[in-house]
Amino acid sequence: MRNICVIGGTSNIGEVICKSLSDSYNVDKTNSLTCDVRDEKKVIDYFQGIDSLYGLVYCSALKSEYDALNDPKELERLLSVNLFGAIYCLQEAAKKIKIGKIVVIGSVDGTFGNYKKTMYAVSKAALHEYTRCFASQVKDRIEAICLVPGTISSDNDKQAIANFIKCFMDNSITNIHAQLIRMDKGNHTFPL
Repeated sequence: MRNICVIGGTSNIGEVICKSLSDSYNVDKTNSLTCDVRDEKKVIDYFQGIDSLYGLVYCSALKSEYDALNDPKELERLLSVNLFGAIYCLQEAAKKIKIGKIVVIGSVDGTFGNYKKTMYAVSKAALHEYTRCFASQVKDRIEAICLVPGTISSDNDKQAIANFIKCFMDNSITNIHAQLIRMDKGNHTFPL
């Protein structure tokens, strides 16, 4: 069986993703104790312990209700996980994946902004753009996408996300690359 890492695999959505993938893959689910994504050295050490890798799902995230008039230090805290943690993990995973797939979980807040959650929206917008640039750079051997869910309010929403990721990893869905894939029940119909 091929190996997939789910960074943030012990989170609410991460658990569902791990369960969905576990019948077809060896799934290594991580949390902040096994791989503190804010610390580049710990991320490097974590990935050095992996022999081969087919896929990565990055769903580690911090949330915040800070608006545009709150302390901007909150943005630093969010970027440490929502952007820099992803950068560290994607770069290390790219060293281990010969041919494979990467899914990054973004947020619809990062596509249109949300003044009630400005700092969170900015951190996710940065994650979206990094993922697209990264995907373009590794396209010869890694298919990478950013899945952009809307509000996840039920177990069915979580399962729909996990099912999509499984289909993407299993090659049931192909020729999607360097894209933001919005999964928001059609609540936002404007272009990305």
